Amino acid sequence: CARRLEAQASLSWTVLQPNDYMQNHLGDVFGSLPHKSLSYPHTSSVARIVDARDVGEVGAKLLLLGAEARAAHHGQRYHVCGPSGVSVRGLAALYETALS
Repeated sequence: CARRLEAQASLSWTVLQPNDYMQNHLGDVFGSLPHKSLSYPHTSSVARIVDARDVGEVGAKLLLLGAEARAAHHGQRYHVCGPSGVSVRGLAALYETALS
């Protein structure tokens, strides 16, 4: 156990913490399209939704940094999120506009 901890201590790490993935809502939205209704129990909550591909891009850019630049991110936690909060009603309106 002590050897594993020593080995892990030498690893560099950075945590990317997205709030909510856009892809989490796709099944709900496209499953609801035939019924022309989007049902969520929490219509007033707001989240800064992010596309999973954007989180992957941030991770890839961190991995591609040079060793010195990458070291500056060791042990950091970054909240990766969309530019503004979106409520479920707002999300439904965005989908309605995009799919009309």
